[in-house]
Amino acid sequence: MIPKFVLTLIYIIQELDEQAKEDFFRLKKVMDNKRKHAEEAEKILEMNEGKLGEKAQTNNLLDDVDEDIIF
Repeated sequence: MIPKFVLTLIYIIQELDEQAKEDFFRLKKVMDNKRKHAEEAEKILEMNEGKLGEKAQTNNLLDDVDEDIIF
Protein backbone atom coordinates (compact mmCIF):
# COMPACT_ATOMS: atom_id res chain seq x y z
CA MET A 1 0.00 0.00 0.00
CA ILE A 2 2.80 2.44 0.89
CA PRO A 3 4.60 2.17 -2.51
CA LYS A 4 1.33 3.10 -4.23
CA PHE A 5 1.00 6.20 -2.03
CA VAL A 6 4.62 7.14 -2.69
CA LEU A 7 4.09 6.89 -6.44
CA THR A 8 0.90 8.96 -6.14
CA LEU A 9 2.77 11.54 -4.08
CA ILE A 10 5.59 11.72 -6.65
CA TYR A 11 3.03 12.16 -9.43
CA ILE A 12 1.24 14.97 -7.56
CA ILE A 13 4.54 16.75 -6.87
CA GLN A 14 5.53 16.52 -10.55
CA GLU A 15 2.16 17.90 -11.65
CA LEU A 16 2.38 20.80 -9.20
CA ASP A 17 5.91 21.59 -10.42
CA GLU A 18 4.71 21.55 -14.01
CA GLN A 19 1.83 23.88 -13.15
CA ALA A 20 4.22 26.23 -11.37
CA LYS A 21 6.47 26.33 -14.46
CA GLU A 22 3.47 27.03 -16.70
CA ASP A 23 2.27 29.81 -14.41
CA PHE A 24 5.73 31.36 -14.34
CA PHE A 25 5.99 31.22 -18.13
CA ARG A 26 2.49 32.72 -18.48
CA LEU A 27 3.39 35.50 -16.05
CA LYS A 28 6.56 36.30 -18.01
CA LYS A 29 4.55 36.52 -21.25
CA VAL A 30 1.93 38.78 -19.67
CA MET A 31 4.59 41.09 -18.24
CA ASP A 32 6.36 41.18 -21.62
CA ASN A 33 3.10 42.07 -23.38
CA LYS A 34 2.38 44.79 -20.82
CA ARG A 35 5.85 46.24 -21.35
CA LYS A 36 5.38 46.23 -25.14
CA HIS A 37 1.97 47.92 -24.87
CA ALA A 38 3.37 50.53 -22.50
CA GLU A 39 6.20 51.29 -24.93
CA GLU A 40 3.74 51.60 -27.81
CA ALA A 41 1.50 53.89 -25.77
CA GLU A 42 4.51 56.02 -24.85
CA LYS A 43 5.49 56.34 -28.52
CA ILE A 44 1.94 57.36 -29.43
CA LEU A 45 1.93 59.97 -26.68
CA GLU A 46 5.26 61.34 -27.86
CA MET A 47 3.96 61.56 -31.44
CA ASN A 48 0.78 63.29 -30.24
CA GLU A 49 2.79 65.74 -28.15
CA GLY A 50 4.93 66.51 -31.19
CA LYS A 51 1.82 67.18 -33.28
CA LEU A 52 0.42 69.39 -30.55
CA GLY A 53 3.70 71.29 -30.47
CA GLU A 54 3.50 71.85 -34.24
CA LYS A 55 -0.08 73.12 -33.91
CA ALA A 56 0.98 75.49 -31.17
CA GLN A 57 3.72 76.89 -33.40
CA THR A 58 1.20 77.35 -36.23
CA ASN A 59 -1.19 79.12 -33.88
CA ASN A 60 1.63 81.39 -32.72
CA LEU A 61 2.35 82.35 -36.33
CA LEU A 62 -1.29 83.30 -36.84
CA ASP A 63 -1.23 85.39 -33.68
CA ASP A 64 1.52 87.58 -35.18
CA VAL A 65 -0.57 88.49 -38.25
CA ASP A 66 -2.07 91.98 -38.14
CA GLU A 67 -5.88 91.69 -38.01
CA ASP A 68 -6.33 94.83 -40.13
CA ILE A 69 -4.65 93.12 -43.07
CA ILE A 70 -6.93 90.08 -42.83
CA PHE A 71 -10.17 92.07 -42.68
